[in-house]
Amino acid sequence: MKKKTLFLLIAVVLTVVIVLLFTLSKAESYEVSIGLSFNRTLEQLQDSTRRKAWFNPTVNAEKITIESVSKNPLITSLVFKQENRQQLFNWIASPEPGNEYFTLLRLQYKTSWWDWLRGGNELEKLAIENTNRLEAFTKDVKAFYGYEIRTTNVQDSTLLYGTLVTSKADRPANTVRLFNQLIQYAQARNADFSGTAICNFENKSSDSILIKASIGIRNPAAIPASSMYQVKRMPFGKNLLEMDYVGPFGEISKGYRALEQFRDDHNFKSMAIPYQEYPDPGQPYSDSQQVTLRLYYPVF
Repeated sequence: MKKKTLFLLIAVVLTVVIVLLFTLSKAESYEVSIGLSFNRTLEQLQDSTRRKAWFNPTVNAEKITIESVSKNPLITSLVFKQENRQQLFNWIASPEPGNEYFTLLRLQYKTSWWDWLRGGNELEKLAIENTNRLEAFTKDVKAFYGYEIRTTNVQDSTLLYGTLVTSKADRPANTVRLFNQLIQYAQARNADFSGTAICNFENKSSDSILIKASIGIRNPAAIPASSMYQVKRMPFGKNLLEMDYVGPFGEISKGYRALEQFRDDHNFKSMAIPYQEYPDPGQPYSDSQQVTLRLYYPVF
């Protein structure tokens, strides 16, 4: 009789423990550091289009449903739904103390004690995986910005600079013309052309454009103060953002926008206008022509 009572008592205790393991919940959290400002981090989480670039919505090759239920603009709340199971996950972002260009991102959710003991259920593991994926995505410069952006230093710091206003249709030919004029002038004055040729464009009207071209020179003293062209200098050794643009010449502004975003995300300030380097200053580039050109942005 005593054995039977003891067995029943143990069975009751085990049943209660099992029920509690499945019904009682506990708060869990997971934290990573994101190399972006607070607002930029929220963009990656809350903008569904941006989220597609890094978010994995599948469990065991099966796509789950993601529903946004955020009511607080500072908290990203997503419900993961899989068959008859659903679970709420909250991502809370806060600026890192002393560094506004880094963000502490904390994933918070409630889990049963049973799931906690076994290392989390499938949806919880997916939420943690995606938190790690966002961290890795923001650290991958090419994936995040679309281009491999590098930090380098100013080398050719002395330039002979000239401008020319032209119609947009004549921009390719007149860019070559301006480079030729600069090179010929430098050679006539023994200014020692270094081989570097850089250029930037500024829209003046719907049909006109200002070409701003420069060539590197090693002997600036040979250029008189009364010259029709200016000698300009960039501080030698200062920071440059650098990237290789590949695509239609007429869409090169996409590369410059990426450089500007990288500048802002990494707390750089503009030191001068951005520009592209021409490996062959005698090559006219039409807007539709596929090019590979190196772009630069002087920053500090």
